[in-house]
Amino acid sequence: MDVQKSNIENLEAEIKALLQGGAMLPRIQFSNIQVGLDFSQQIKIATNIPVLSFVDPWGYKGLTMELIRTLIKNNGSECIFFFNYNRINMALSSNKLFDEHLEGIFGAEAASKLKSEL
Repeated sequence: MDVQKSNIENLEAEIKALLQGGAMLPRIQFSNIQVGLDFSQQIKIATNIPVLSFVDPWGYKGLTMELIRTLIKNNGSECIFFFNYNRINMALSSNKLFDEHLEGIFGAEAASKLKSEL
């Protein structure tokens, strides 16, 4: 998923060329929905197939434990996500502006504890 529609269209075209209309193609979902804190409720994943997800939130916006749980709930599912330590570290040591996103990743109690330790 990518907010840039042209990126999704290019990715879809490349995958179609690689798979040449194979049986796997209808199972692949392409979307340009912008990831937010409620994104895990917007995802529709069949319960009987493993899913490989790559999550690259711009910074860490939208990356939540609920999202990761949703993506790996099926047996055999895997999730690869980009975790920008420098951005997280800066947010943990600054004001409350980023608390909502930090709580989505770590939970309210753990985010508060991390902030106090830093």
